[in-house]
Amino acid sequence: KTLVFAAHRIARYCRLRRQDTASTRRAARWSALVAEIQRGMHQLDAQALTDAVWSLAVVGHRDNRLLAAICHQAFERIEHFSPSNLAITSWSYATLNYRDDMLMKRINRQALGRLAEF
Repeated sequence: KTLVFAAHRIARYCRLRRQDTASTRRAARWSALVAEIQRGMHQLDAQALTDAVWSLAVVGHRDNRLLAAICHQAFERIEHFSPSNLAITSWSYATLNYRDDMLMKRINRQALGRLAEF
């Protein structure tokens, strides 16, 4: 979770400063951070998965293997996602132009079943 928090802080900083994220994506430290997040993916909870994919979307880091791994973990934990987690995860995948129909159907079902919470 600490690694995801670090990625989230970097992405938030880039977003607040409205800076070009190309240099962040090319940085060796960013690549190492993303690789470590992927290695610990199975330990992440719903909030950490949401924060991870949001960070990737904000920085514009589209790594299909990593996004597929996040999809797999999110699919298995979708019942633990809050309404904001569902919305942010959907936004993040759309922003990255990454399509996973199975996950989106599962998010859709969760959201429809919890409309009163939105």
